Amino acid sequence: MLTNSLIELGDRDPVVSEKVILNMARLETAFAGALTRASAAGEIAAERGAKSAGYLVCVVQGLNVLANTKPSRQMLEQIVAATLRAL
Repeated sequence: MLTNSLIELGDRDPVVSEKVILNMARLETAFAGALTRASAAGEIAAERGAKSAGYLVCVVQGLNVLANTKPSRQMLEQIVAATLRAL
């Protein structure tokens, strides 16, 4: 819903745009925290850490758009696997 709201109303409704941007920033902050913890625990490469939070937001938004095309489970799993390998 977040992605669709931004695409449909973001450039016409500043209130919607502001809320979407705030929500995406919160998501990025949550990812940054999780990535920092994963890096500290040795679960991902130390140089990746919080710097990859924006990348994950992008992947999530792309998956949201792709989900509207009714992709196969295999396709979604391949995307997630590639994302995890990138970390």
